[in-house]
Amino acid sequence: MTHSAVNNHSPKREVLFDEIVRVLDEMPEELREAFILNHYLGRTPEQIAAQTGSQRKDLDARLEVANRIFFRSLRLLR
Repeated sequence: MTHSAVNNHSPKREVLFDEIVRVLDEMPEELREAFILNHYLGRTPEQIAAQTGSQRKDLDARLEVANRIFFRSLRLLR
């Protein structure tokens, strides 16, 4: 990341960042873990299931709930 990208702060970005952190902090741990592994670390559902020792169908359900919570909380999904 370039220096200008790191210092490119705006009040809107800071508010969004704070909101993202709040939503993730409020998620139950197993939902948060699946969401972060998938969206931020780029793991596939198969990789996450293997890493967490979960059944794929259970993981799919967790990701669906985590996505719904996250995007509705940020008003990106109705």
